[in-house]
Amino acid sequence: MQKAGAVDAVLEALDRRWLVVASVAGFFAAVAARAVTLPVEDADVWWIAAAGRDMLATGRVPTENAYSFTAPTHPWVMHEILFGLLYALGVDALGPAAFPLLSLLLGAIVVAIAAAATSARAHRPASVLLAILLIVVGCRGALFAPRPSHASLFLPVAMAALAFAPGFGARRACGAVLLEILWTNAHGSFLLGVAILSIAAFAEDARGSRAARLAAAGSAAAVTLANPYGVRLHRLVDAYLFGHGTAASVVHRHIVEFWPILESSAPFVNPFNAVALGAVVALAASALIHRRNLARAALVLGLAGLACHQARHVTIAVVVGVVVMHAELDALTRGGEAPADLGWLRRLPLAVVPGLALGTALWALAAWSRTPEQWIAPTIGGEGVWRLAGALPEGARTYTRFDDAGLLIWRGAPRGVRVLFDSRNDCYPAEVAEAAFALEGAGSIEIAEATLARLGAEYALVPEGHPVFAALGRSGAWSAWRREGRWTAFRRREVPAAAGFP
Repeated sequence: MQKAGAVDAVLEALDRRWLVVASVAGFFAAVAARAVTLPVEDADVWWIAAAGRDMLATGRVPTENAYSFTAPTHPWVMHEILFGLLYALGVDALGPAAFPLLSLLLGAIVVAIAAAATSARAHRPASVLLAILLIVVGCRGALFAPRPSHASLFLPVAMAALAFAPGFGARRACGAVLLEILWTNAHGSFLLGVAILSIAAFAEDARGSRAARLAAAGSAAAVTLANPYGVRLHRLVDAYLFGHGTAASVVHRHIVEFWPILESSAPFVNPFNAVALGAVVALAASALIHRRNLARAALVLGLAGLACHQARHVTIAVVVGVVVMHAELDALTRGGEAPADLGWLRRLPLAVVPGLALGTALWALAAWSRTPEQWIAPTIGGEGVWRLAGALPEGARTYTRFDDAGLLIWRGAPRGVRVLFDSRNDCYPAEVAEAAFALEGAGSIEIAEATLARLGAEYALVPEGHPVFAALGRSGAWSAWRREGRWTAFRRREVPAAAGFP
């Protein structure tokens, strides 16, 4: 009894209106303020923006790998079309500083939707507070990452809020189908939307609307074909998820985000999101034990299994899992005396406004004081790759590290600069992918020169300490063409020097 009384006392303390609002606002503002001033370190956003730039210029989606000299005509399914357009417009208007600002806005939308969804059915504020803190603290900077797998989190959260809300009329069904169309053309995780709608149809409170919900799920599945690539997009999702195909299997072996959760590493798995994922699984287990919220538990356990299969899915499993399993969290916290008036909880999504204001102010200060290249994190080449990529001559066939090639595409593609390999992954033959990953290993010093010659590279942008740097530094066929800090651009000696450069 004493233990139960202590728990009830804690819950009653957490029910206080000022504490709920201040905690959600404070934690969100703290995480957002830190994330919005960090340099951009994602390798993918640059080629995504480059593709968007070309789509805006030509009015067509890409169908071939045009950014590489090793596989220029290899088929390519660009599965992040809407993010490509958004990022291209953002970088054109604001430079690289656009990525943190867009991420701040999208992260705020995720938390606001989660707050609205959990508040709508809560019996006590403490359950909402715990759910939102689990999302914000558990995911931290991942909520504000420009990588589309994170920037698109508002889509599954919105779908879960729609699908599991009580009542399901024509308006909500239309909203779910429209959301699915948006999701399909924004990110390759779109099939999760169909799964959410299908599983929600079997929730305890969905019996009276099960047929309508299943019809909406069927319609959502049908509209996934409403994309420029048709069923090829679905084949791409299959390849990414299961590694089907020789090229996909190479990518799965070499890229850490595709590894199982126990073999992966930060930023995809860290103590914070691991604990949050464990909490979500515990809530699902509680639902199974108490024989309630079973459909919700099934969805969350499926997401957790997906996260265990590939660490890249941990964040989406946490965020969607918290929103879906809030019903169980709320049931577990119903003991004691709950507040009678909960109308103010409906306004909890507004708690993100102070964090938005603070983050925007800090972002504006950083944007005013930094040059474009200072927004580039060293992990993707930093100022060195930014400047060297801008100096490369037209049509330069260039090798650079896997993590830096996207930035090279953004800077060099308009002048015909092409890369050997980059993080788009799926638009390369397996042999090219295998050769490119081999150049990243310590043993590549012996094979680097021959591999670059075989694949037709004319330039190489590499930092000190990289195996290719060591190999070309002692090669008689290559010479240092230009340097920027730790970075050197090597040029094959038979390639004529660009005018104006040594």
